[in-house]
Amino acid sequence: MEIVRNTGERGKLFINKLSAGERQLSAAIRMYFLEEDPLAIHTVASAAHNVLSDLLAHRGKDASIHGFIYGLLRAAKDLHEGELTEDEVRAWGEDALKTIRQYADMFAKDPKLDIDTVASSAPPDFARAFWADKRRSYNYLKHADRDENDLHDEALINNEDTIVHAMICSQHLNAKHTYEKHFFYCALFSLGHLENSGDKPFDLEFLMRGMAREEIMALGRKNLCLRRYEGDGCVLQDALQKLTDNSTRFGVEDVLFFDEG
Repeated sequence: MEIVRNTGERGKLFINKLSAGERQLSAAIRMYFLEEDPLAIHTVASAAHNVLSDLLAHRGKDASIHGFIYGLLRAAKDLHEGELTEDEVRAWGEDALKTIRQYADMFAKDPKLDIDTVASSAPPDFARAFWADKRRSYNYLKHADRDENDLHDEALINNEDTIVHAMICSQHLNAKHTYEKHFFYCALFSLGHLENSGDKPFDLEFLMRGMAREEIMALGRKNLCLRRYEGDGCVLQDALQKLTDNSTRFGVEDVLFFDEG
């Protein structure tokens, strides 16, 4: 038996690491809404997360902690500039205002401080524990050279978490906020899997409020994958009615490229 050979012409098309990670991330999101095998989704999403987090590390930003540090600095900057009130910060928990004020002093001393250029690093023990947890399932799935008889608890696989962390890395790499990423974020907000940080909610988050998971998944298939499964017809009709009702209720435009055909 002869293996089928690649017919592509060499030297005509090249990819870089960022485009590879971004394409893997977009594919993982589409696979998620297509409800493909969770193991396959996790493999692709984790590969994207690894590539994007490595690129972030080359910019001096440790993905295990950078999102947290960036969030603190963003809040401190908003507090300093009056975009965030002290009462809003107090609502985040005990000692929140004291912590944010300390960072806000940095902007008082240097108003031109650009938080996008701030480097970050985590304590070694914290970083090791973070990556051991994030890559446990991925490492199990990608090889069997030393653990061929081991079993893995499938409940440990969290594709939503993996995709979100990959998107956070992508965001801090200043990659394009694609429609796949936007839809996925809004779907998780609408399903209660993520809490909005207090910023103005996304348009889609408004539109998908009150929708069932099956409706949101069907919309994802229709809009991101151009696919329908058996039974999606009635689900999509109900979803369209809710989109229309929410559009009127919240005064936002229907941003989905949805059609009834």
